[in-house]
Amino acid sequence: MSDDLKALYQEIILRHNKAPNGKSEAPGEWAKATGRNPVCGDEVRLALNLEADAESIGEARFQGASCAICTASTSMMVEAVSGKTTEDARQLCSEVFDALSGGALLSEERHGDIHALNGVHQFPARLRCARLPWDVLHQILSSEN
Repeated sequence: MSDDLKALYQEIILRHNKAPNGKSEAPGEWAKATGRNPVCGDEVRLALNLEADAESIGEARFQGASCAICTASTSMMVEAVSGKTTEDARQLCSEVFDALSGGALLSEERHGDIHALNGVHQFPARLRCARLPWDVLHQILSSEN
């Protein structure tokens, strides 16, 4: 990976960590789940405002305390799934899981800032941090079937 690409990935991660999207409390009736990484102490509490048909996400929000990579990954995820169908969110989860396990890379054109997670594979100890919010999203979406 080129030094320019590494710098771009780092800049995106730092930007989302400094000013995360959707970091706020959600109303009680939203679909919620919590995930924890016992290795580093990350905790993500995710909430989705599912439309009445449960086939689309009106908005996503999160709370919790986590490292920069986990916070950035959560911020990117919240931004990406708000206003999307639950099927689109499931597909995105699958693509992120694949990329984090060494599969197909995420593209900037299709995935926006989430493509910065392509750089995480170089830091195996951080994979759980990047994946945690996506696991929590998957948990909510799986329980809404």
